[in-house]
Amino acid sequence: SCFDLALRLDGKCQAAYRGNGIAYMENGSYEEAMNSFNAALACESGRASEAEYDILLYRGETETRMGDYEGAIDTYSVLLKAKGEQADFYYLRGVAYVKNGAIEEGMADMNKAISLNRTDYNLYLNCYYCLADAGQAELGTDYLKNALTVGESTTASHKARGAIHFLLGDYNAALSEFGYEAETADAETLIYIGLCHQSLGDYTSSYEAFSRALEAGGENLEVYYQMGMCMFSMEDYGQALEYLEKGLELTGQGIDTHKQEMMYTQALCYERLRQFSDALKAFEAYVALYGSNAELDKELAFLRTR
Repeated sequence: SCFDLALRLDGKCQAAYRGNGIAYMENGSYEEAMNSFNAALACESGRASEAEYDILLYRGETETRMGDYEGAIDTYSVLLKAKGEQADFYYLRGVAYVKNGAIEEGMADMNKAISLNRTDYNLYLNCYYCLADAGQAELGTDYLKNALTVGESTTASHKARGAIHFLLGDYNAALSEFGYEAETADAETLIYIGLCHQSLGDYTSSYEAFSRALEAGGENLEVYYQMGMCMFSMEDYGQALEYLEKGLELTGQGIDTHKQEMMYTQALCYERLRQFSDALKAFEAYVALYGSNAELDKELAFLRTR
């Protein structure tokens, strides 16, 4: 509303159009965002400027978010032509290619990005995540392995290498990397440490790490989920239920991550605690959202006789 007021005062205010575009984009109103960014670009005097490049970058992000991958490819191509070879632009165009199903073109751009910024661990990780999301995790694994050859020795690099070892399934190596900052680790690192211990079957250490993550980061859906699953694995169903319910409260704030698995495990906890009435309600709520199958039908029939 403030940007709209600015535009009523000056219909050619590029900064207001840009601001509106960002606000619309973050609000998920992508068509309106595109209209605002294009209006901002139309305010240019015909001479390329840093403001114009910035607006194009936001437009490319909007196009990617709304699924207009060809539009995003064109936008990032314009930026590459105007600004020269920059790792970020190659990576972002690579993502758009991959999401558009052009895996080879996407990897070519990602490889170019890495050739321009070989020491950025997050770039390797992001290339992996992009390919994994596209069902090409095996191809993405090569980026993780290549990242391990970088060889820097900073807190950030140890954390990144720990995440890479975790994704490669080498949990002891990951814990060794995370150990460099174990005493001062942030919530994200502590979650990784907890997941490593969990994967190695050490649920006590896993629970300790997740508890520290909760202290370090405050209420956190990922931590509640992991603590709930950890307690479930330790057969402490009452404690598992407490964490899962806290996590499900957070999903009510518009975050759906892990919601399906938490709801199912919540119902199992009630059943293991022999709280059959609550278990039946929980399974019925789960089925209402995610549908049923033969196993669930059998479970519901059993609970209705308790």
